[in-house]
Amino acid sequence: MMYANASVEITMEEKFNPDKVNLAELERRAGISRAKLRRIKKSGFIDLPHALTGRKAEHILLTGFTGIIDELLRKGITNSSLCYDRLKENGFQGGLTIVKDYISKHKKLVPPKRQLVVSQGSRDQRYHTAPGESYQMDWG
Repeated sequence: MMYANASVEITMEEKFNPDKVNLAELERRAGISRAKLRRIKKSGFIDLPHALTGRKAEHILLTGFTGIIDELLRKGITNSSLCYDRLKENGFQGGLTIVKDYISKHKKLVPPKRQLVVSQGSRDQRYHTAPGESYQMDWG
């Protein structure tokens, strides 16, 4: 367990008894909430990750409507309100936030913006000088 203060580690290592630990004092010294300390105490003071970490639902509100949003993104339409309105027309019952999250995670579908570049003309110009004349050319 990591503590905010190095002196806490030394004092806790010397007198640490898991059965008689004072959670209020440990909360003040370590800066960890009592609820988290209670949970950690149940597991023998080993901080385990949450049991549902990384789990996702199979069916969400967007399950049947992702094709519509994907098509709009491929056309370059990234306005979440416009996408939301199109989904509502097709029977979507979710909220705008779900649509915004989906759009932000699928930006790779949006085609890159085209930029028109002004022609700069030929970059290689040849100068002819008469015999005995010379010029200095700057590339600035």
